[in-house]
Amino acid sequence: MKIQTDALRLYALAYKQWGRKADLDSAVAIYDYLNDMLRSSEGVFYTSQDADLNDEIDGHAYFSLNDKERRKLGLPHIDTNIYARENGWVISALTPLYSATKNKKYLDEATAISKWIVINRSNGKGGFFHDIEQKDKVFLGDSLAMGQAFIDLFTSTNDKKWLEYADGVAKFLVQEFQDNDKGGFATLTRSTENLLLTPVKHINSQISMARFSKQLHTYTKKEEHLLLVDHAIRYLSSTDLTNQRRLLAGILLANREIN
Repeated sequence: MKIQTDALRLYALAYKQWGRKADLDSAVAIYDYLNDMLRSSEGVFYTSQDADLNDEIDGHAYFSLNDKERRKLGLPHIDTNIYARENGWVISALTPLYSATKNKKYLDEATAISKWIVINRSNGKGGFFHDIEQKDKVFLGDSLAMGQAFIDLFTSTNDKKWLEYADGVAKFLVQEFQDNDKGGFATLTRSTENLLLTPVKHINSQISMARFSKQLHTYTKKEEHLLLVDHAIRYLSSTDLTNQRRLLAGILLANREIN
C-alpha cells in the first residue's frame, strides 16, 4: 500500500503542477487498481496484495500476462487486514488527487475513510490502534499516518474539525512516544517499550514526524508543535544516530568485501 499511495500522490501532484494528461492517467490507473483489488465492503482499504500468484508462478511471470490471462489463472492473495496506518496513507493520496482534479468523489472517499477509522480504530486518547485485535501494542506509524491524513483533509476542506483531530494526535504522540532523554520518537508506546532492550526509532518516522509537526504548527501557530519538529531533528542529528550510520556503513563495506 505504501508503494501505491506514494505513487498515486506523486502523480497527482505532478498533474497539478504541469497539467500533463499522462500523469493524471497514471494516478487514476493506480486509484482504479486500489479500488478494484483492495477496497473492502466497508469502504476502507485492505493492506496489500502478494506479487506472486503461488509458489510456481512468480510476479515476473504473472504480470507479464495481460489482464484477461491473469484473471484466468486467478488473483494473488490479498491481506484483508484493515490497518489505520495504511488507510491514513490512502487518505493522504486521495486528497491531492482531489486537489488536482476537483473531482469531489476523491474527497468524499477520503472523508468517509477518516470517519470509519476514527470510529473503528481510535483508542480514545487521540491516537489509533493498528488493528482492533492488537490493542496491547500501539505503534507510532498508525497515529502519525492518521495525523498527516487529518492535516491533508484540513487543507482540502478548511474544516477545523480535522485540524483538531491532528492536534489530538500530536498530544498523544508526545505522551506515548517521545523520548525526552535522547530525542526522537519510538516505534512502540511506553507501555510496550519493556518488550525491547532499547526503544526502536526509525529514521523515516522522525522525518515524517518533523514534517507533520511543521505543517501542524503552520496552521495552529502553537509553539508546542514547533518544539516537536526540534525534538525529531535533535535525534536525526544525534551522536547515537551517527554511530548507527557508521556501524551500518561498516557492515555494508564488510559484506561487499566478503562478496
